[in-house]
Amino acid sequence: YGESYTTEPLTIAYYKLNEMPANASGVANKKIVVNYWYSYSVASPKMHVKHSGDQTWAPYLWAWAYDGAGQAINCYDGWPGLMLTNPDEDGWYDVTFPIPGGLNYYFIISNNANPQTKDYGVVNGQNVGISYDDYPEIWVVIQDDLVGKNNGDWCKYYNYNPDLAN
Repeated sequence: YGESYTTEPLTIAYYKLNEMPANASGVANKKIVVNYWYSYSVASPKMHVKHSGDQTWAPYLWAWAYDGAGQAINCYDGWPGLMLTNPDEDGWYDVTFPIPGGLNYYFIISNNANPQTKDYGVVNGQNVGISYDDYPEIWVVIQDDLVGKNNGDWCKYYNYNPDLAN
């Protein structure tokens, strides 16, 4: 009693925290019960991928998330993932993929596995992920002049259509 306390929500695959409870932290002056309420959730980021130059190979997408225990939840059954088909008139390949709600996602773009990009969502060796809340729709530009170079960092991604930015 009289001591400060702080609680944290859990990361639970397929469940998203509804809101932080008002008593998630405070000073204990009686028996305290902190309830975190979650809702079942599957998120479906929409991804648009295109080449920046004259390369025409169809990109493959490998996407995944990590559950609260650090286990990968892959969006596709086998590597190298889904071959993107049917680019629209502007050259964008469009795809939607399911991820467990409440979790960040990761992706790799490849030319049928070789070459492949780095794991986008891993920052300085840490599994940070790409926030669905920040990137529910993501535009990925394959920098054709860097394909197979730059330690696998040859895509740029945006939370807006870079063709319409100017």
